[in-house]
Amino acid sequence: MTVEIEQYVLNNGLRLLLSRIEAPTVGIAIGVGIGSIYEDKDMRGISHFAEHIVYRAYPNIDLEIEGLGGVSDAYTERTLTMYLFEVIPSELRNLLRLIHKMLSNRRVSEEDFERERKVILSEIKMRNDDPGTLIYDLGPRALFGDSDYGAPIIGTEESISSMTVRDIVDFLESYYTPDNIVISMVGPINMAINEIMEIFNKWDGKANRKKEPTIGEGGP
Repeated sequence: MTVEIEQYVLNNGLRLLLSRIEAPTVGIAIGVGIGSIYEDKDMRGISHFAEHIVYRAYPNIDLEIEGLGGVSDAYTERTLTMYLFEVIPSELRNLLRLIHKMLSNRRVSEEDFERERKVILSEIKMRNDDPGTLIYDLGPRALFGDSDYGAPIIGTEESISSMTVRDIVDFLESYYTPDNIVISMVGPINMAINEIMEIFNKWDGKANRKKEPTIGEGGP
């Protein structure tokens, strides 16, 4: 079976990929072109921290998505950050509006920030106590040494503890911009492309240039 993929680029640089197929739900994958290898050394883990803030700062995000008959997930890698959604077709328009609010939000409250900092510091402690999880940090370190590729995606206790709300806001303004994001949708998409574009077209901003990541030499 040949699957047709529609490709669009909005005036603000946002890229859209659509595959209209018969299915019980619509799947949406959002890729943000920023990950841990582009971070400065004193900001290790800020990509993952920003993922937490984007996903959690919008009030009752889990309940809102569940209310639309949907599910969601998110994760951070070395080269990108991903947000995944699945929803019943009749609620696609409402979910896209919610996604726009999530990604374009630049308001970070001190309460949300400190709550997520505690969560991440707890995650770091759990990773360090679990050999099966810790190997995901030690493997790249052994291959790439003390470099951007060898650093842990989640950051360190020192880097996470030193971050501020301003750091997160600056990061979002620098990289959570439409020209640095790809939105892919697959399923029974019951919206015309003009309707989808209308939701995201008013979003503006230009991404900062990313640093050239370092790759060190491995060790024992």
